[in-house]
This record gives sequence, C-alpha cells and structure tokens, in this order.
Amino acid sequence: MVGRLELAAETQPYSVSAELQQGQQGRRMLLKGQSGDQFQPWRRTYPFMAALARVGDAQCRMDAKVS
Repeated sequence: MVGRLELAAETQPYSVSAELQQGQQGRRMLLKGQSGDQFQPWRRTYPFMAALARVGDAQCRMDAKVS
C-alpha cells in the first residue's frame, strides 16, 4: 500500500509504503518512505523507516468528560 504521511504541521509530507506482516510474535506494520510526492520502491534505504507492533491489549481508558 502506498500513500502519504504527515508527521507535523508546516513540514513536508512523506510518500510512504506500508506493509502488514504476520509472524509468530504477532502482527506488525512496516512504514518506509521519503519526502516528496513520489514513492521510489527501488531504493535500498529510506530517510523514514518505522516498525509498529502490537504487544498486548490497550492499557489506557477514556475517562468520562466533566463539564
């Protein structure tokens, strides 16, 4: 899957590729890309690389609004 990632306001967005993988330790999503409008899949390295993995159930909870 190829798309855009905007990390902060006033910064140039990244064109990124996202891959979902299922392994013995669970699922993970790999993101890689570079700044600009075109994703270049033939690159060997990318300025932006991240791996996101789920390690368990969510630990935070939504508190009731007080108004």
